[in-house]
Amino acid sequence: MLIPMLISPENAGDLKQVGEMLQSGNSSIFLVIIFAAAVILSSMNGISSTAISREGKNLYVIKYLPVSFKTQLMAKVLSAVVMGSLMTIIILIASAILIKPSIYMLVASGILCILGVLFTSFTGILLDLNFPKLNWDSEQKVVKQNITVMISMLVCVCVGVLTAYMTIKINPSERNAFLSIFAIYLVIDFILYYVVSTVGVKLIKKMKL
Repeated sequence: MLIPMLISPENAGDLKQVGEMLQSGNSSIFLVIIFAAAVILSSMNGISSTAISREGKNLYVIKYLPVSFKTQLMAKVLSAVVMGSLMTIIILIASAILIKPSIYMLVASGILCILGVLFTSFTGILLDLNFPKLNWDSEQKVVKQNITVMISMLVCVCVGVLTAYMTIKINPSERNAFLSIFAIYLVIDFILYYVVSTVGVKLIKKMKL
């Protein structure tokens, strides 16, 4: 689904424009567009934003496993990160073929994308910890009819678009754009990691069916 979307005729013109920006030396645009795409697309899989809800009536199993709640939560985050990273790889491969950026730009974009995927994964599981939907009769319903999925997508779309808008408006050099996005989201991800590890653990301990 993702590859046809990237190579469709409608998007080909936009990708060509990005390629022209790269050739003109405006590489910061490429960095932030790839970052925003990774943030938005990785939020759409719903893995982290339904991680707790999908346990349903089997939630009690989590409480009796001989593994800490923190480890279990991080395992759920990791599964979302892996899936989001696969999407990122597809985006980077498509970009390499269609836009032809330098190796440096691809590596820099990949690093930022990982931070973006971590952001969406932590955000999604935090939302699901606060608003779990544990009573369901179909796993499809818990994914398609779960408000946390929509909220997570909305938050991530806003974050991706805002980051892209601010970067394009300020128009920093590619080095400053990379360092700024890297530093900001590294701090945010560490904060979210801490919140999941502390507040998230308390929330899951309090959950009852």
